[in-house]
Amino acid sequence: MRYQIEGFEVEVVYKKIKGIYLRVDPEDGTVRLHVPNGTTQEQIAQVVHDHRTWIASRKKRPSATEVQKEAMRERLKSLIPYWEQTMGLRASRYTLRSMRSRWGSCNPKTGHITLNLELAALPEECLSYVLVHELSHLLYPGHDRNFWSHVERYVPEWKRIRRYMRKGE
Repeated sequence: MRYQIEGFEVEVVYKKIKGIYLRVDPEDGTVRLHVPNGTTQEQIAQVVHDHRTWIASRKKRPSATEVQKEAMRERLKSLIPYWEQTMGLRASRYTLRSMRSRWGSCNPKTGHITLNLELAALPEECLSYVLVHELSHLLYPGHDRNFWSHVERYVPEWKRIRRYMRKGE
């Protein structure tokens, strides 16, 4: 159930529990209150009232992911146009997200490129290499000899950069 309390939209989850648990989701700022079955609206309103300052401070604080995304967007503002113009290729869309095992991905059919947020912590040459790599997939979907020749045309040091990214050398 959702209630409007103290200016906050609060999602209330009734459960078979003993205590009351208040949480502000760091990703989207959703206020969630897990309460025991039978808790009244007055009791819920009191909990929100008692914690209104804490809730407000959590809602205003950007999450680590939001901070990383903003840092990446700033870095990409000049790199994407530069590499798209230099290579004569254009992605239809870019997405930033946390990825466990890849630095990036490209769907050659749709032209959609996804970049790993962890790139924000790496030197610019690494980000450029990944952009060139993924843009090259728009022409060469696989990793054949033509693909790697194309990457090397724009990033001659790609092997060293990739080694650094894999091992931190």
